[in-house]
Amino acid sequence: MYQLGVIGLGHIGVPIVEGAVHRKLLPAQDIILCGHHPEKMQRLIEAGAAQTTDEAVLAASCRYLLLAVKPQSLPDLLPKIRPSIRNDQVIISIAAGISADFLKAALGKDTKIVLAMPNTPIQLGYGATAVARIEPTTPEEFDFALKLFAVSGSAQEIPAGLMNEVIPLNGSSPAFLYRIAQVFVDRGVEYGFDRQAALSLFCSAMIGAAHMMLDSGSDLDTLIQGVCSKGGTTIAGLTAMEEAGLTKALSTGITACVNRAYELGK
Repeated sequence: MYQLGVIGLGHIGVPIVEGAVHRKLLPAQDIILCGHHPEKMQRLIEAGAAQTTDEAVLAASCRYLLLAVKPQSLPDLLPKIRPSIRNDQVIISIAAGISADFLKAALGKDTKIVLAMPNTPIQLGYGATAVARIEPTTPEEFDFALKLFAVSGSAQEIPAGLMNEVIPLNGSSPAFLYRIAQVFVDRGVEYGFDRQAALSLFCSAMIGAAHMMLDSGSDLDTLIQGVCSKGGTTIAGLTAMEEAGLTKALSTGITACVNRAYELGK
């Protein structure tokens, strides 16, 4: 019996498993993999992980089953693995918008489930993953799931009822930040900066701002005011952004993100 089975070895699944192996949460020999891209599994296989092309065989062979697939893939996948699911097994799903009720309806009402929402920075060991425990999953079983994500960044327990609402906070927010960075860097280039220099300056500023938000002890309003001076450049920029609809645009995007998660779960 393998400790961990993984279905779906894409740009999220592979880093999760590689992080668990490299940071010694469990050895590769305790993992079995099933994916459609053998080249992405090669390093793990060379390290000792097993592989199969049969999802049902994998599901029957592991203690924890990580479903690292897109939500659109689950309606076809779940009927294949249902006969293999055991009551002592824990299903860990990272599919956006897919609720525990949906999974229990497909796999059985007594199935142990953990819901997780990671993000793409997990590829570099800087992931921020929200994780929810669903009964009858035990605290000890949930602890393993938390560690599975925490070894490649950070993992935070949240209520299961907020799994859709957390997506814009951590799952989608990297893309939103990339888009904001793109605007700043493009404008920097227009002003005459080298693109890499502009990107480096802006990224360093974002990293510093993140540390200020987390470590300074000041609330966000205070931090904003700490950068602004009366009649200065920062307040001029913020005022222009607000007049152009910055807050409304961001809020609208957040709402659309959450609404789409609920649509995916129907």
